[in-house]
Amino acid sequence: MQIRNCKPDDILTVRRFVSLCKPLGVHTGYTYWMLFNYFGDSCFLMEENGVPIGYISGMKSSTFKDVFFLWQIGVAAEFRDRGYAYLLLEKAMEAAKRLDCKVMQFSIESASEVGYKAISGFAKRNNLKMSALGEIKYPHSVRETIEQDTLYEITI
Repeated sequence: MQIRNCKPDDILTVRRFVSLCKPLGVHTGYTYWMLFNYFGDSCFLMEENGVPIGYISGMKSSTFKDVFFLWQIGVAAEFRDRGYAYLLLEKAMEAAKRLDCKVMQFSIESASEVGYKAISGFAKRNNLKMSALGEIKYPHSVRETIEQDTLYEITI
């Protein structure tokens, strides 16, 4: 198993992988192109024998100087409960610290029990303070519905 930075050649691989990690949403190829070209030092792909088994991405906020925002994290279902999410989160936290960030923020859909469990477990094991910052609401552009997530923060 290896964890490496994402590069533009990984766009299709990551989109296919994310499509298997429900409830994660697959974003446009352009979104991943932008992430891997401009924030590649904080986007990671976990592979085993060349096959993707985990992915995490994030970026330093240009609005809030001490904030690193975790964009997506996913581990293939058959590789869960092996500590792989923990390893991905460690990589993201290392990237955040290199960027002089003091906190990692992330949002979780209420339906993503797996995501909450992984990230809160990571915080607990590392004695990091995790707190809910509140609900965020935003329009879903296709269905014309309002999406809702909870915004969290971990002090690193």
